[in-house]
Amino acid sequence: MISGRTGCPTSAHGGYPVTMTWAYLGGNHVQVDLFTMSDHSMGSLGYVPPEGKTADIDVGVRRQITADAIGRGELRAERLFETAPPAPIREPRRLFGREVRGGWVTADLVRPSNVRLFLGATDAEVPASDVRATRSRARRTVQRRADEYETALSDRLLIVVARSENPEPEWSRVEALIERGESTG
Repeated sequence: MISGRTGCPTSAHGGYPVTMTWAYLGGNHVQVDLFTMSDHSMGSLGYVPPEGKTADIDVGVRRQITADAIGRGELRAERLFETAPPAPIREPRRLFGREVRGGWVTADLVRPSNVRLFLGATDAEVPASDVRATRSRARRTVQRRADEYETALSDRLLIVVARSENPEPEWSRVEALIERGESTG
């Protein structure tokens, strides 16, 4: 099993929220915990700070920290896309009209496994309405644990877990599931 963690407690940043992520890869299970902030959380794109000071954090400083974090996130997403492996020529990867780059790996590096993990980045931001629709469909189908594909999508990043003997599962099936919620079975 491989596991990892990023982030640190918010107290180390004067109450400013810091993201934590965990990933577990093992023989029978793959779990990636992604945390997102609500639109009312300090640091989110939709956050509108109250007038004056709150919790001893200067509003101007908070706005600048938020702007800096968003800018760094955008630069990192662009760098991920630029350095990610391109799709094979035989099957280009597109999602909501955007190019997707990334690669498939076997989830278990120690023993044979039919669980594949794809980490990808898009060339441009996926509209928030498409991301929300995708997440909503995923929540409605969470009961179907036998699904061949499981996905997590943000504005530019994509994670797919597939149960497949093929080292590089068919992208057309991933695209149909994410964009239209079509069953893969």
